[in-house]
Amino acid sequence: MRTLEVWIDFGIDEHGRPVAARQVGTLVEDSPRVAFEYATSFLDNPLPLSPLHLRPRRGLFRHDDRDFDGLPGIFADALPDGFGRLIQDRNFERRGMHRQRVTPLDRLALLGSAAIGALSFVPSLQHDDAPDIVWPLELDRIAQQGERLLEGSAEEVMDELRLAGGSPAGARPKILAAVHPDGRIAAYPSTNSGEVGAPPLPVGFVHYLVKFAARDDVVAYGNDAGAVEHAYATMATAAGIDMPPTRLCRDHSGVQWFGAERFDRHGLLGRGRRHLLTVGGLLHASHRIPSLDYEQVLRATMQLTRDLRAVAQMYRRMVFNVFSHNRDDHARNFAFLMNAAGEWHVSPAYDLTFSAGPGGHHTTSVAGESLAPTRAALKRVARSAGLEPKRAHQIIDHVDEAVSSWPQIAQSFDIAPAIVQRVDRSLRDCRTTAIT
Repeated sequence: MRTLEVWIDFGIDEHGRPVAARQVGTLVEDSPRVAFEYATSFLDNPLPLSPLHLRPRRGLFRHDDRDFDGLPGIFADALPDGFGRLIQDRNFERRGMHRQRVTPLDRLALLGSAAIGALSFVPSLQHDDAPDIVWPLELDRIAQQGERLLEGSAEEVMDELRLAGGSPAGARPKILAAVHPDGRIAAYPSTNSGEVGAPPLPVGFVHYLVKFAARDDVVAYGNDAGAVEHAYATMATAAGIDMPPTRLCRDHSGVQWFGAERFDRHGLLGRGRRHLLTVGGLLHASHRIPSLDYEQVLRATMQLTRDLRAVAQMYRRMVFNVFSHNRDDHARNFAFLMNAAGEWHVSPAYDLTFSAGPGGHHTTSVAGESLAPTRAALKRVARSAGLEPKRAHQIIDHVDEAVSSWPQIAQSFDIAPAIVQRVDRSLRDCRTTAIT
């Protein structure tokens, strides 16, 4: 039997005032099962960290769903996926731990205070031999090694990836980095030595997530994969979707990679943290297979935020995903943020780009339709979510107009004309199907 403490650390609140870290509870590993118990001190003044499946109460919680590594969704959200898990595996091998013996608690302990959101796991498995900071980052080398590692290379993982690549979710190579407005990019230690809370960033730097291309992206877009996602972020902003600041990060070879400012971090030196919970973690819905309909996503949004404006924002993202052919809209690609006061809000949008989805279908269906959602399906979702028909119609028209500007936006980022035209044909088909 083994235990791991779970802490919540907001660092500072939205007004810059320090907030004391608190122990949430304890995870207990009694192989092959994992249990969780809230700390008595937390129950004396609880926060709604996971208000559907982990409501604060005394006693043990157990979760046996293999989709979540036997963890409640709130903790499964903290685990990396795809490339991040691969980097973790290589870290464990470096420590002499065979990946088949690695447990979910080992993975959480390796994250320590570096998990996305505001949770920390104690005691952490420290990166004793990792450098304090790597600067400047050579993004081309990171991208090339990321691709080789995905293809099965057994080479030693670079310090930059060991420092910054073991936390993000998603299949594609990506890193958590510190970015300066002047373009400097650094990898930094995102966990303290066994302590709760993350160390501060260097002065002037901001927390960013930088994404690289998988082989499928290279085949589809060549060196323009980052520019395509940046153009989508610009198009989404024009459609009224709340987006984090984004930028293109140029490497030594001239290739530009997509970067987005982290919305789970804020404040001076990046010391503020926000608690994050995905729709998948909230509802215990798998992100690996189609498991949701947008009616459920909007219902959960209203249940958590009690705000019809938040529901309208999530509805707008649904319409954008339909019109922009973003079909990789799975349960972990929608999230909520909670502040130190326990207030929930819809997070800024992320992972918006042209994607095929499983078998050409949306991963999240629209009123039961996943292949070619129509205006009638969009209206049904609006009606079930309590949105007025006039408001839904305005959102649909606004998003339609924004997506129709794809050629102009893409050309402004010097995306290859053949790619612009290929994407535009698909977007026209999506909008025509949905509007008819």
